[in-house]
Amino acid sequence: MNKFLNDLEKFTLKIRELQLKNETELVIEFMKNYNWERITLEKRTDI
Repeated sequence: MNKFLNDLEKFTLKIRELQLKNETELVIEFMKNYNWERITLEKRTDI
């Protein structure tokens, strides 16, 4: 679970950083390209 939370925190910080720079396009791009599958799988196995 720690790995999942770590990734989530990094992800959140990255989006926050882009938002502060007002980089809406980059936020959208980053979210589209993020490896959601890996996080979902990790989350499932950790429960």
